[in-house]
Amino acid sequence: MRLLFLTTNLSFISSLARASSQIGVSNKGEIINLSYQTHLDSSKITSLLLTKIQSASEIESRSRSNFLVGPKELNIDVSASHLGDEGMVSLFDSLLECQDGKAPSSTIEVSLEARMNRLSPTGASNFLERIMTLNGDLNSANATENEEEEQSFDEKEEEDASATDETSPTSNSTSTAAPVNTQVQNTIYIHALDLGLNDIGIGHDGGNTKKASKMHKSLRKLIENESECCPRILRMDACGLGAPSCRAIGKGLINRQNHVIREPTRTLRKLYLSGNAGIGDGGVAALAAALKSISESSHEQEVDAILDELDISACGVGDAGIGALAMAIESNPRCVKKLDLSNNDISDEGVIAFSKSLITGYQKSKMYCIDSLDLSNNVDIGDEGAEALFDALECGAIRSISLRSCSVRWRGVAALGNTLSNMFASDRMDDMPRTIEVDLSGNHIGKKEKKKKKASVHTNMMNSMSFIGKRLKTGLKDVGLGSMVGSGSESDDEVEMMDSMRSEFADEEASSRCGAAEMYDSLNQDIDTSGATDISKAKDNVMLGMRMCNFDERGIDALGASCVLLGDHVNVRLCVDCEMNKEACDEEEVTDALLSGDFENVSLREVAERHVEAMDRYNDFDEDYSDDFGEDSYDEDY
Repeated sequence: MRLLFLTTNLSFISSLARASSQIGVSNKGEIINLSYQTHLDSSKITSLLLTKIQSASEIESRSRSNFLVGPKELNIDVSASHLGDEGMVSLFDSLLECQDGKAPSSTIEVSLEARMNRLSPTGASNFLERIMTLNGDLNSANATENEEEEQSFDEKEEEDASATDETSPTSNSTSTAAPVNTQVQNTIYIHALDLGLNDIGIGHDGGNTKKASKMHKSLRKLIENESECCPRILRMDACGLGAPSCRAIGKGLINRQNHVIREPTRTLRKLYLSGNAGIGDGGVAALAAALKSISESSHEQEVDAILDELDISACGVGDAGIGALAMAIESNPRCVKKLDLSNNDISDEGVIAFSKSLITGYQKSKMYCIDSLDLSNNVDIGDEGAEALFDALECGAIRSISLRSCSVRWRGVAALGNTLSNMFASDRMDDMPRTIEVDLSGNHIGKKEKKKKKASVHTNMMNSMSFIGKRLKTGLKDVGLGSMVGSGSESDDEVEMMDSMRSEFADEEASSRCGAAEMYDSLNQDIDTSGATDISKAKDNVMLGMRMCNFDERGIDALGASCVLLGDHVNVRLCVDCEMNKEACDEEEVTDALLSGDFENVSLREVAERHVEAMDRYNDFDEDYSDDFGEDSYDEDY
């Protein structure tokens, strides 16, 4: 608790120092930092924000005089300032007020970060509706949607909640925005909105679904709004959202697609819902159904991505949820470019079904389906799931895969070696360079050191008794008294001991083979090493993450051999991040060369030759000896 308190105070002091400084300027626009201002009331924060925006406007005027034209970008951070419901609405009023007297041609792109501000579902609803006043009349823009609202929500309960809210100061402030809206219409755009860590979902007030449904309706109306006011980036991490929230978002996406006549310039492109455990398979199924519906309703031959990024990590998603996404991808292989499903409850079964959909989608469109897929920290994903994903990688359906901290072992890495050899060993029709990314960090794919454990007294006694019993049985059989020995099963203790030994043997067998060595073997078997590489071919790149994989020095040697093999014979640059492997390699030059893919590095070639020589000695052993001793022969002679 003391450490947490100290960290919080350090962050608080740091934020105060930044807030008291001048307006920051970066390559992404003006930065106004008013976060962690808990000692100020909301009116003071709003006043400070208005002053800083006006100062930023003066900077913009001077910039325009120097022929630096273009939209102005404002990055406003008011996180953890405890603004509350009324403070957030007042803050938005300051954005409208700052445009008084400016030319209509002036455009401001606002990125607003308002995490941890004690927003309630009602406050969030009022704030979202206030955003819709930026470009057009809210009531006229949504007048045609009343019938659909009645079908989607309990209209009677929502009207009761709205009637209660209209008596509050927050709702009264909404009506005062109309005269300002006519002057600043189409001048301010909320480019990005971050409402994370505000309890605005169904869990607020002990599960008050009435207020949450009002927020869901406002959220849907914002997404489907035709007046170009919807943020392109929406982040609602850890907000207590559930499946109803996803249904509202999904319906907003569908209505937006159905009602738009021309190609929208401003619509939701990136959606972050991480940390909402209530979403589950039901919420993901609702999003997937919306993506599928939009794809099926489109009359175009090729449908562009509906969402550039979708983050539903740590949302309690299982195999049913990823299965629903698989159906959406089969309908429109490019519906989502970047998908984050990390920290969920997905197993090999769900990943295999998803991979099959990726392959089917690629065969339908002849284009890659997903740029990036993150399945990290799904501990039930093992070698079978990894192999299925590598099949999709091989056919070209996906470009980047992250399986950090899963349960991938040496078999999965061997499958990756087969995939790479199949992709690069054969000639391609096109000459475009490819970049492939696979992150297996945090998986125990290195060779574990065998630790000799001191046997317990009980184990020693059981081993001795078992040995004496077997010798006694053998002696009695030799003198013709074998019938005196019972033919029943072994004792319970003996059975238990044998089961334990079998389990330990299986664990040792799973961890006794090095994934890096297996990957090299797969590559070496399929790649023609008789000639040099054709330097006229386009150079492909493979980015491989293997941090904290329990590699020893021999594992690093195998990675170096794979890097040199691909570089010398198929013109592929293999870049491996193998840091944070304890006692893996004493020479930083080798790990740096692996990271950069410098297969011509002298030190890297030395460790590669060492691995090749060791493998040659191992392959020269007598076959009978290898059958008797297995991998131990390789270890002892390395």
